[in-house]
Amino acid sequence: MLAHAYGPRAIQNCLKAGVRSIEHGNFLDEETADQMLATKDTFLVPTVITYELLSRREAGNGWSEANVRKIRQGLTGAYDSLGLAYEKGLKIGSGSDVLADMQKDKGREIACQARVMGSMAAIIAATRTNAELMRIEKEVGTVEEGLGDPERVRLVILGGDVVKDLDQAAARDR
Repeated sequence: MLAHAYGPRAIQNCLKAGVRSIEHGNFLDEETADQMLATKDTFLVPTVITYELLSRREAGNGWSEANVRKIRQGLTGAYDSLGLAYEKGLKIGSGSDVLADMQKDKGREIACQARVMGSMAAIIAATRTNAELMRIEKEVGTVEEGLGDPERVRLVILGGDVVKDLDQAAARDR
């Protein structure tokens, strides 16, 4: 079960209700992060790219100055929460909850997370941790001998070091 929750109280209510995955969590605080850690089988899926893209908008076309300010606070909060979650050792996944006109950029979530966690940790969030979140880690998420059904294996081969250049993985034509 997952829930879209932003602040400590909402996240704490989700934990009490048995929610495993907190989507966004932009205003996660230390106390709530500790509760998530104690719960063991919980995940934070921050979707930072959503706020990166929205924060570029200016007031107008239905967006007020207050909307723009809130989105920019959400962006700062997303990075702060991601940093806290990473520092605490929470399970961090990688999500794709972006608005329809932003779908082409959802692959850039890994690069956003890498700014805080480093490239390899962000790649692991999008692969192994997401597989664990979906409870299919014995089938997908890592490349290991004997893991999963060989008929279902899918590898992405890129012409460079994706750890050094995450934009390769996010390229729209891949």
